[in-house]
Amino acid sequence: MNNILLSKWSVLFIAISAFLIFIPSLKGPFILDDQNTIIYNELRTSPEKIESYSIVDHIRERTFSQWTFLVNEKLSPKVTPSYFRVVNYLLHLLNGFLIYLFVSLLWRKTLNNGQEHVAGLIAMMIFLVHPLQTQAVNYITQRMTLLSSGFSLLAMLSFLKIRTSPKPDTYAWVLRIGFILSIVLAVLSKPIAICIFPFILVLEVLIVRKKEAKAQWISIMLIFIFGIITLGSSIQGPIDTPRIGRLDYLLTQSIVSFKYFGLLLWPNDLSIDHFQPIWTEIAPFKLALSLAGHLSIILFAWLMRSKYSIISLGIALTYISFLPESGLIPLKDIMVEHRMYMPMIGIAIITSTITTPLHRRKWFLPILVLISLSLMLRTSIRNFDWSDKLTLWSTTLETNPSSSRAMYSIGHIYLLKGDTAEALSSFSKALDGNPRHVPSLAASALINTNQGNLSSAEKLLNRALELEPLDVVSLQNMGYLLESKNQLKESLKFYKRAVKFNKGTPDPHIDLGTAYLRLKRTDKAIEQFEKAINLGSESARLHNNLGFAYQILGDASLAKYHYLRALEIDSTYELSRQNLISLPDSTEE
Repeated sequence: MNNILLSKWSVLFIAISAFLIFIPSLKGPFILDDQNTIIYNELRTSPEKIESYSIVDHIRERTFSQWTFLVNEKLSPKVTPSYFRVVNYLLHLLNGFLIYLFVSLLWRKTLNNGQEHVAGLIAMMIFLVHPLQTQAVNYITQRMTLLSSGFSLLAMLSFLKIRTSPKPDTYAWVLRIGFILSIVLAVLSKPIAICIFPFILVLEVLIVRKKEAKAQWISIMLIFIFGIITLGSSIQGPIDTPRIGRLDYLLTQSIVSFKYFGLLLWPNDLSIDHFQPIWTEIAPFKLALSLAGHLSIILFAWLMRSKYSIISLGIALTYISFLPESGLIPLKDIMVEHRMYMPMIGIAIITSTITTPLHRRKWFLPILVLISLSLMLRTSIRNFDWSDKLTLWSTTLETNPSSSRAMYSIGHIYLLKGDTAEALSSFSKALDGNPRHVPSLAASALINTNQGNLSSAEKLLNRALELEPLDVVSLQNMGYLLESKNQLKESLKFYKRAVKFNKGTPDPHIDLGTAYLRLKRTDKAIEQFEKAINLGSESARLHNNLGFAYQILGDASLAKYHYLRALEIDSTYELSRQNLISLPDSTEE
């Protein structure tokens, strides 16, 4: 049976299996930031800005990742999640193959016992099929993480090949160019790739171990310093949230990391929104225990660095990968599963190193197959959760019943279906769990405005803007509220603020244009509507309003074009049909 494990075809088998278990999520929707990242991609909506970008701007805006979304869109028949998700699947498989190559090379250069294929295979399997990887792969925006991890792996692979080759060969210059290019693309994919710089230092110390001239170490230190500068440049302003500061965030992450480790061993309670109290809200002994645990693991890695250098390397890579998002930089979400994607490289190395020496035992292959099938089954089941937005958020409530994000998202689904009663109920539940949840406040206000409960709507929006004065949706909804009260000039102020602080979405421009239209400032209205179209909007409402603006100006041809375009988008949009009939010398088409 071990012949199966030793076969080169086993790599292809694992890759195909990994692809198939992700198929259930293929038809899943855009979620969270996906639409803003893809539809309102700045490279798509404002390509002229790229010319003025500095290096820091390119790092901060993750330019290479953005380019991949743009190319993905151009090569896809239509902008649907499936075409973007398939690319994520393929990137994940490619990263798994890079893991295989990297671990195989590690074993060949350190142990050289003929077991490198088995070690690489096990590492690849753990990395590709573990259920904890589902969020990074299915959450399309996290292609940034997939790319930065892949290029980091490629850089480490190139570096290890360069530094362990007995003598320079014909292709040495290719490896060096590939090494530099991989670092650049990794950082331009996502700033978390600054991990590559301490990765390289660890590889040098634990694996290469060559006594080099001072120049060699100076160059390595320069790389490390560049990495620190990159980290600093990628951070724009204070990132601390009102809830938690830097020290509290770091201490809380010492507890969270063991939760991640728990999900590695028993990946049952997977969730897109984990509840995690800060460390001051937890029994003090849990913090002490977690800190002691981390110190013990790090001490073990240090003491075993000579005898078990690959395990020490895996531990180092795991902890270094954690540091940017799960330690040094406070982020809004304390615990999210896609942050485990890069640390999984270290976990895969550790797992393969511990298990590979056992592969000749008769019982090894059956147990490996059983574990692999169990992981694949759990991953496949989790991918079914990602196939439907309501299912995804409903399962989130099963693991985190207090999730305001989940209740809001479910409410938003009901709102789009026209079930305002259920939507309002969901938003109320979200606010019961978190009275400071601004999206639920803004959405509740919108429903109240549409129902004529203007006083209640105003109270909700004042509260939302008190909590987040620059929240674009709250500003839009306040403008709409004032517009409903015929306070058009007052509504303009809020619409203009929404446009000012908008991150490239078209809706604020449509609202501002509509207000201008009602104020008979037709040229201004057309200007805003055109901006919305340039930002990717193709709604029936937008084209109807633009058609009406041109009708006011007496341009019947353009008016007719936009009315017809509105009906093409939504054949039931009766207002455009009536406007089309009202055009001089026009017949309905």
